[in-house]
This record gives sequence, structure tokens and C-alpha cells, in this order.
Amino acid sequence: MPLPNWRWLPWYEAPRPKRRYARRLLDVLAYLGTGWLLLRPWLRRLGANQAELRRTYPGDDLFGHAEVITRAITIEARASDIWPWIVQMGYGRGGWYAIDLIDNLGRSSARRILPEYQRLEVGDEVPSSPRTAFRVHDVEPERFLVLTFDGKAGAASWLFWLEPIDDNSTRLVERIRGHASANPLIQLTQLLGDAGDVVMMLTHLHNLKRRAERSAEERVARGVAAGSWASEAGPSERWVSEGDASEGEAR
Repeated sequence: MPLPNWRWLPWYEAPRPKRRYARRLLDVLAYLGTGWLLLRPWLRRLGANQAELRRTYPGDDLFGHAEVITRAITIEARASDIWPWIVQMGYGRGGWYAIDLIDNLGRSSARRILPEYQRLEVGDEVPSSPRTAFRVHDVEPERFLVLTFDGKAGAASWLFWLEPIDDNSTRLVERIRGHASANPLIQLTQLLGDAGDVVMMLTHLHNLKRRAERSAEERVARGVAAGSWASEAGPSERWVSEGDASEGEAR
């Protein structure tokens, strides 16, 4: 005798297809992973043109075969207006102009030029956190800066290159070259961290652009020659724009 069909009863509850939900979750993760792998090469060259991607820059000879990230942005300012913002970067210095809660332990990045952090020489350290630091590998004021890092997680170089377009605009090219440790966990962390890196770096570039362009506008308004801000600012006066009311903005 066949078993009765209880589905017509109002209190009947059909068994849940747990495997179906697990399979759907795996499908979603697979789609996201595939999409990320397809987008990853494009996101690593945002803003850079073909000439900038192919060009050889200072620091490209470091670390042998390495992964490369090249991003660029046009800034409506002279190299001499941009350089002070680059050279003062670092934890405990001017910050990184990105999302301060993440990369600067909540400390606001500088909105003014800091005279006390306007000199870098080969071998100097640029703190990236309370315990780690980049080292200056090469520097040419108002032209380029190459920072390097070598630790348990891997080794990398970070280039800031200023290429004048005309008298009032400059291309800023940033190139990161490096390789992660052979530890599979560190390599997986780096792969997943690339998504956050895109947000942080784009925020950094656009915030640096806004600061430098405000510097240029204020310099023109005051009739000050490019690069001569230090002659008008005392050691306690941090010359240049006030910026917005909140810092760490991700725009």
C-alpha cells in the first residue's frame, strides 16, 4: 500500500534542499571570482596610457621578474606644486591622502604643506606604519621618488614620476613592482587585497590631485613663484589649502 501524500495538509513542510543553496552560493562565488580575474589586469593600469605602460622608469631594475601595477592621473599644476605633497607622505608625516582609518590609523592626512618633511635623501626611511617603513632608493626633487620595501610578506618598489605636459599641468605616474612571499596564505591575501588596493590608490591619487591643484590656485592668487612657498612660510605655518571638513574621504 503506497504511503499517503501529506502535501495537502496546511502544516506540511517540505524538506529544504540544502544542497541547492550550497550550489547556488558556490556559483555566485565562481562568477565573482571569474569577474575579478578578468577585471584585475585592467584595474592595474587605470589612467595610464600605452606609452606610460611601456616606458622604463627608475626602479624597474629592482626585484627581477615582478608583478607590475601602473596608474596615472593628470594634475592641473606644475611639478613644483605637486612635489611637496609627495615628499611629505608617510605614517606620522603627511599621511597617504587615502582612507586614513585604514592606512594611517585614523590620523588625518595633511591638508597643508609641512616644511619639516620637505627633504628626502637616498637611504631615508618613510614609515608606512608604527613598525614598518619604506626606504628611499632613489630621488630627484620635482621629478621622481622611488621607495622600496623588503619584508616577510615580500618585496616591492613604489615609484612617483612627474612628467610635465605644459606650463600648468603634469602627469603623475605611480608604478608598483614587486612579488609576494612564496607562502600560499600570503599570496592569497595579496590576491584578495588587490580589490581594496584599487579603492585606496584611486582615493590617494584623486586626493593628491585636489591638494596640488589647490596649491597651484593659491600660489597664482598670491603671485608666488612655483616652488617658493617655503620662503613665505615660517616653520610653524603650514602653507596651502584648508581642504574639506572631514578627512579620509573616499571620492
